[in-house]
Amino acid sequence: IQPYFQMTVAPGHAVTATVVVANLAKHAQTLDLGRAVGVTAGNGGSAYLPVTGKCAGPACWLTGLPTRLTLPADSRELLGFTVRVPLRTSPGQYLSGIAAAPATRPTPVKVGSNGGSSAKAVIVDVVTVGVAITVGNPSSLVTKLSIRGVQGTDEGPVARLNVNLFNTGQTFAKGTGQASCQ
Repeated sequence: IQPYFQMTVAPGHAVTATVVVANLAKHAQTLDLGRAVGVTAGNGGSAYLPVTGKCAGPACWLTGLPTRLTLPADSRELLGFTVRVPLRTSPGQYLSGIAAAPATRPTPVKVGSNGGSSAKAVIVDVVTVGVAITVGNPSSLVTKLSIRGVQGTDEGPVARLNVNLFNTGQTFAKGTGQASCQ
């Protein structure tokens, strides 16, 4: 079972793969499935945003998945999907994802209170599986990661060092080195 897909696809071509969707609960579950846009997280790494409105970018390259799926208790289903890269796509690495969430909205839960006021939140569990797509020859792609700034902050009792990363290259990149804060 793959938790993350890594594919190399030439412009104008397509590849197929299979994602495993499992229901570990003791009752049937209905899930909404969709595509996700891969973005760089605030302090590096990957994050995913749901596709809302008109599809754009590499998330649109994913096709063939149902939008809703009902799984019996303690079951799993194999779902095939296709990644089709447009003909004039520039060489580089692109990130999208496959997202699954409960089809029915959970009930609000109380998250706090103060005097006569209280707050509730709706917590939606969304699982996203990354789909990394390399277009072109990986050895000819340029890696260029720069640090645009560093800021020391605190969040309550926790001191943080926020590193603003900017990837101007064609590849996913990881920073190396050391940082210290006094």
